[in-house]
Amino acid sequence: MEEVIQQFLPLIIISIPIMFICRSIAIEKGKNVTLWTILGLIPGINIYSLL
Repeated sequence: MEEVIQQFLPLIIISIPIMFICRSIAIEKGKNVTLWTILGLIPGINIYSLL
């Protein structure tokens, strides 16, 4: 179980800055901030939400 957490932790650490970037872009564009903040936090989906 600890190995799974250790493997998932770097993805979360990388996702946190992407979450803030998605949030600021959503504010600038007038989109749903909560939705885009959550999408920016999910590993794998967060890269596509920036496109």
